[in-house]
Amino acid sequence: SREALGLAGAQSDPLSIWVEEWKLYHGGPLSPWRLSAGTNEFSLELELEPMRKPV
Repeated sequence: SREALGLAGAQSDPLSIWVEEWKLYHGGPLSPWRLSAGTNEFSLELELEPMRKPV
């Protein structure tokens, strides 16, 4: 996918990364990570929280 066609991209504040219908978003240190993905047949949304501090 290409950023020039609007199919993929990223920004740093807030952190957001996407490729077509797949998106990863993080709003800040107190926010969970959010992952969403989809096709014509299904969609999935996950909220991810770390169990430990990063190493």
